[in-house]
Amino acid sequence: MQNVLAEFVGVALFAFFGGACDANSVSSGERPLPSTSYSAQRQQCFATAVVEQSGLPTAALGNGLCLAVLIYATAGISGGHLNPAVTTAMYFTKRIGSRRLWVYIAAQLLGAVVGALSALSPRVPC
Repeated sequence: MQNVLAEFVGVALFAFFGGACDANSVSSGERPLPSTSYSAQRQQCFATAVVEQSGLPTAALGNGLCLAVLIYATAGISGGHLNPAVTTAMYFTKRIGSRRLWVYIAAQLLGAVVGALSALSPRVPC
């Protein structure tokens, strides 16, 4: 049970913090006017959002370091898969059984959904 929980929490944290790394690497040149509607504010935010020269390396390094830390944290408990593709590869190389394959994949998918939903905000994203 600890190994399944480790996969769930690891993927949820990666979805949350990995998305934060991506969002943090994009800056907005203008703020939307408070009197405009929500959809107009969203359009204005996305129209004025520009990726700075350091945006892509910042997002890549942030995601990579986040994943490395989470794999290190969960490796002793669950093997640090944190990805259904890695779990499937472990199954085909006979390192885990079919029952663990499906339980890990379910935990990973559920963790990704929970992590992504916890990052949502009712505010306009800029």
